[in-house]
Amino acid sequence: MRVRRLVLGLYGDPAEIAWARETVRAAVAGQPVRLVREELRTGAATAEQYEELPVQWAAEHPGQEPGARGAVELRVGVVCTPRVARRLRRAVPDALCPADGAAHVCRVPWALG
Repeated sequence: MRVRRLVLGLYGDPAEIAWARETVRAAVAGQPVRLVREELRTGAATAEQYEELPVQWAAEHPGQEPGARGAVELRVGVVCTPRVARRLRRAVPDALCPADGAAHVCRVPWALG
């Protein structure tokens, strides 16, 4: 088996990003994988790559200031089969923003990279 990457763009304040990281770790822990790397990237290039996330947040929170929120990229490396990797690509978004059948706002806007 080889290392497979899961890349997520996230937009939040430090506490929200910490929650998202823990949520991703929990989703990964529920699968037959070995976590080999976790990296958080920030900076101008990351902000540009995920420029739609602050726009989404602003649309979902009209009139609110973003405060300390910013775009980050979470890169997770796991050793697993292709089938498990596909399952993770479904499980992680479901964990970050569970669909309950009604329109709702995700706690932390995200994008799969």
